[in-house]
Amino acid sequence: MQISSRFTIASHILVLLALE
Repeated sequence: MQISSRFTIASHILVLLALE
């Protein structure tokens, strides 16, 4: 489940970029 965690972080980054 390590890959899933990394994918979640990437998703959060995309959200931050979208907000900006």
